[in-house]
Amino acid sequence: MPGRAVTAGVCVGLTLLVLLVFAQVGNFDFVLLDDDLHVFENPHVNTGLTAQNVAWAFGVHGPGQWHPLAYLQHQFVYEYFGADARPHHLVNLAFHAASVVILLLALRKMTGRLWPSAFVAAVFGLHPLSVESVAWICERRDVMCGFFWMLTLWAYAGYARRGGGLRYFSVALCCALALMSKPMAVTLPCVLLLLDFWPLRRTQFWTSPADDNVTDALPPCPSRSLRLLIVEKIPLLGLSAVSSILSILSHQEAIVSFDAIPLHVRVANGLVAYMVYLRKMIWPTDLCVWYPHPTTQPLPGYRYSTYGFRLARTYNLSP
Repeated sequence: MPGRAVTAGVCVGLTLLVLLVFAQVGNFDFVLLDDDLHVFENPHVNTGLTAQNVAWAFGVHGPGQWHPLAYLQHQFVYEYFGADARPHHLVNLAFHAASVVILLLALRKMTGRLWPSAFVAAVFGLHPLSVESVAWICERRDVMCGFFWMLTLWAYAGYARRGGGLRYFSVALCCALALMSKPMAVTLPCVLLLLDFWPLRRTQFWTSPADDNVTDALPPCPSRSLRLLIVEKIPLLGLSAVSSILSILSHQEAIVSFDAIPLHVRVANGLVAYMVYLRKMIWPTDLCVWYPHPTTQPLPGYRYSTYGFRLARTYNLSP
């Protein structure tokens, strides 16, 4: 593997590249789409970091899902910078830049290959699908979840090679912090199981090709049976289950009954959504801040595309 100086230089280069592309967010303001509900008009946030607000952040309530760490972060920024939107945006940017660097280090630790890892980290950092998370203040939950997600991968790479209760605890802690930032991390234990197959190759029946480019300097991971690898993820899956339950209880107003949208319609929409998002990863066009369900009735002044994944204004509404 390249030396630490080269790795450090690549980390600095990636950081500067992300800052160069996204520095313009420092000139943006709040928007009247969730920023008001979650941040600048939320009395539990815009009054700063108080004991009452901290207790509220960890409570089971709306608006939105259960993401107490994101609320704590908003309270912290409001405590020191108030309603000035610039610091709020720059905190989002800082989390995103840190996530890019940690992703690079995690992939390098798993594969022993710096330049492919740097390429993946750069794509993640500069991809158009990342713009919403960085440029939208209320999506602090997203960039924070990404930050702790990458920390989980980094910690798991160390645990997979060396084992140990303390290393496993660090994995569980980072996973819990990701879940408390945004419940999107409920799939993280499954991602770790996939990493056991490749590139960590921890499974007993997984054999490496003879021309594998991983260098000899990278110590192999001790192999485990698939059953043990699954058992190993049970505590993490338990954290995901708790986060899911708390989010459902906190977001009851957004849950639509099966009478309104039947199960088969939800499954069909989910399959289409997977394909649409995969396509957007490869060819990021027709991006929108909100992708309504195809069965949703159009709002006045809006129209939907064939699959309901595009929202376009057809005429201007009067103020």
